Amino acid sequence: MLTYLHVKNIALIDELEVEFDRGFNIMTGETGAGKSIIIGSIDAVLGNKVSKDFIRKDEDSALIELIFQIQSIEVENLLKNLEIEYEEEVLISRKLSSNGRSIFKINGQVVSVTDVKELTALLIDLHSQHEHQSLLDKKNHIKLLDRYLGDQVVGLLSSLKGLHKKYLALKSEIKEFQGDEDARKREIAFLEFEVLEIEQAGLTPGEDEQLEQAYRKLSNIQSIQSGLALVQGLVLGHEDVLSASSQISKALDAINKVRTMDATIQQLSEQLEQIDFLMVDFGHDLLHYADHLFVDEEALSATRKRIDLINGLKMKHGNSLEDVLNTYRAKKTKMDQLVNYDDNFKKVLQELNVLEKEMTSICRTLTSIRKTGAKALAERIIDALKDLNLRNTDFQVKMGLKETFGIDGFDNVEFMISTNVGEEMKPLIQIASGGELSRIMLSIKSVLADCDEIGTLIFDEIDTGISGRTAQMVAEKMADLSNTRQLICITHLPQIAAMADHHYLIEKNATQERSITQMRKLKQDEIPNELARLIGGAKITNAVQASAQEMKLLANDIKRQTK
Repeated sequence: MLTYLHVKNIALIDELEVEFDRGFNIMTGETGAGKSIIIGSIDAVLGNKVSKDFIRKDEDSALIELIFQIQSIEVENLLKNLEIEYEEEVLISRKLSSNGRSIFKINGQVVSVTDVKELTALLIDLHSQHEHQSLLDKKNHIKLLDRYLGDQVVGLLSSLKGLHKKYLALKSEIKEFQGDEDARKREIAFLEFEVLEIEQAGLTPGEDEQLEQAYRKLSNIQSIQSGLALVQGLVLGHEDVLSASSQISKALDAINKVRTMDATIQQLSEQLEQIDFLMVDFGHDLLHYADHLFVDEEALSATRKRIDLINGLKMKHGNSLEDVLNTYRAKKTKMDQLVNYDDNFKKVLQELNVLEKEMTSICRTLTSIRKTGAKALAERIIDALKDLNLRNTDFQVKMGLKETFGIDGFDNVEFMISTNVGEEMKPLIQIASGGELSRIMLSIKSVLADCDEIGTLIFDEIDTGISGRTAQMVAEKMADLSNTRQLICITHLPQIAAMADHHYLIEKNATQERSITQMRKLKQDEIPNELARLIGGAKITNAVQASAQEMKLLANDIKRQTK
């Protein structure tokens, strides 16, 4: 359930905070007051695109936050996968910048837009005017049917998705195998050249780093010798200069004379002994290393050539030696496949055949489940349409087969409708009016609401094209739907507004400098006045006021009967 909305610096909104509640939440307001901005703000947090002018004028950034109250195993598992601590509330936010960038967060943790979409799909279903049009696109009908079927098809679709990815990869391989024979021979020759070039180099992992270290030493022998000579003089001494080692030995003799007089001196003496031993070892190692240092021009030249060879291969095949070796393995594998064309082609065909059989089995199972589900869905939608004053409407979920495999199987699904007795069934796009489309969508939503755990349904002007008795029936249907989940709805119709458990007014207040959209929850004694405005328009008479009062009382009676 959506409990809180915070919007800052969006379009006409300076800053707005709203708390929503259970049941039926209604938003009303004058045309142009900013109702669409509220819905657009919620839609933006769900991960959908926004226009460039969405951020308030003269502002560099905007912020939208939603808080949901949740009790869902699916949500809990998803949050665990995202390594986000599960709590009874989840805060989802989106910060928009004027440079076009957005930052999404879940409970304060930065996440991807994909993560947000996956989470919010379990929490909220937002029906906008755009979704009216999506209902007319038959490509979306199979998604709605599968959503109705829920767990019956989720596992099958997941398996099919993975297999379909392998299927496309194998088809791509086959296409390459079926290419021009001369082109295949040319590619083999080219690959042989590249593979041989890398093979002849005799590369080993990490070799480039070792060569660079060796080159640094070989090219700086004289500098190393000079530096070590200075160290040798200081440590081992020379001519009249007393060595550091001798100095330490004298110090050790001095401290040993008094070491038995105090425990601390005993410890210091032992430390100095260790230093003396280390100094002796250091002197031996230093002399040994210095004695074996000499300028080797031949080794220096060979190292330089080897480094140049490896760098040349890096320029051709990657930024690192590891990239070069990976390229070699990939090209060698590709070359072997092309050389052993017949065997590999047969192998790929066999793999494809096995995969197609597995996919066909899943698709047939999906088809069987969908056929049964299509009839049940159609029956439930017809029943729902009767509740919305479409008693003579017939609805059908038509199924056919595609010519090829798809990620959702090989079923074609299309919603068909007849709105009058005796008329033939036709696709939605050919027959449904605006008012009919709104009611069909509401029917589908009400049926799907019983099949998933989505706690919040949002409707943006579901009342398009309806009035009178039909509007009353739509209002009652929505009120009934709100008994089992939270509904948030923008409406222009008093019949729907009267059914609200919680009524919010969206207003636009203009100052000398700019206009600001605000939203507040109406008190019970304010609601009849807003209903009267919806009924009577600009001029509200006593009769209109009385009608509004009566409408609200009637709505309350109806809700009491359905709860």
